[in-house]
Order: sequence, then structure tokens, then C-alpha cells
Amino acid sequence: MWQLLSVRQSLAFDTLHSLVCALIASKVDYCNTILYGAPAYVVQRLQAVLNAAARLITGTGLSEHIAQILPDTLYWLPISQWIDYKIALMTYSCVCGTSPAYFHGICRPVTSVEGRVMLRSAICGRLVEPRTSVECYSPRSFHVAALSVCNNLPRHLHSDEG
Repeated sequence: MWQLLSVRQSLAFDTLHSLVCALIASKVDYCNTILYGAPAYVVQRLQAVLNAAARLITGTGLSEHIAQILPDTLYWLPISQWIDYKIALMTYSCVCGTSPAYFHGICRPVTSVEGRVMLRSAICGRLVEPRTSVECYSPRSFHVAALSVCNNLPRHLHSDEG
């Protein structure tokens, strides 16, 4: 990444942004959903890489805060929020039926179960919790992560609400 520092002045902002996204951000994004529930030091190391990439693109110094530059200038989320976003996105595709076949049936809204349409959980747009105990799955598995991320979303963000 630091080799890009030498050519930064000769590239336009959009070009440098695209180049860094192709080289760095896409690597950070690859399979980041497996990081759900990972120790904080692992997430912090990835956040440090993302912060360094943002400093390279924007020319921000080490003594300046980078937290506002990520969402305001580059439209990047912090790693922990990005992980939750990707899980919520995968869950949404499961609920809509656009996910791969091996995800079908994992995430179902409570409204899809007969006799539960009028429950408070159905009105709130929650997902069905499986009858099997959560202990049989890892807390970081998609079965558990999808439920915890999506059922903790604010009510206005659920797919039933529009």
C-alpha cells in the first residue's frame, strides 16, 4: 500500500479511490462476515488497515482524526458496522428468496408461519427462531448471527415495513 504513496500526487482523487478500493478495501471486505463475534483485536487490526487506506486517499495526517472522513468523504462504514451490514444484507436476500439454495429456509419472517401473523414479533418484522437450541450452532454461525443482527435492527428497517 505504501508504494501508492509515491504516485498519489499524480493521480486524481477518484482514480486513487478506485485503485485503493480495488487493492485494499476489497480484500478487507472479502469474507468479512466470518468475523462476526471475533475478538476486538482482530477487528481493530482490520480497522487500522482501512484507516491507513483512507489516510492515503485523502492525504490526512496521522495526527488528524479519521473517524469522520470514512463515512463523510469515502462513504465507508467502520469494520464492525460493515460486518453487521453484510450479515443483514445476506439475511435480506434469504428472506426475499434471492439467496443461494443452501440458504433457503434459514431466515424466515414470523409472518410466514401460520398462526403467528398477529403476534407482536410478526408485526415488528422479526425472524423465526429455530426450535433447535442455539448451543448446537456456533455463536458466529450464520444461523445465529442472522437472527441476532436482524432481530436487533430498528423497527423501521425491517423488510415488512418498506
